[in-house]
Amino acid sequence: MADVAQVLHALRLALDPNAELRHESSSFLQQASMSPLYYSSLVRIFSAHDLDLGPAGRDVRLQALVQFKNGVDKYWRRGAPK
Repeated sequence: MADVAQVLHALRLALDPNAELRHESSSFLQQASMSPLYYSSLVRIFSAHDLDLGPAGRDVRLQALVQFKNGVDKYWRRGAPK
């Protein structure tokens, strides 16, 4: 199960220049996308302005929004596998 702190940490790692950390983050986000709390965590991250997202806050919000959009395209469309 993915909570907001875990998803936020993974989104920060997804923006890291280190390819190994980005791969680790991608694996976590892919697994977390099956969790029922994952998408609500993404919405909280990109919509709540009271969260401390650090110096790359704008990029983290954008990454959360892109992950949410991709999840809608993949899982919530008619004919989606799950």
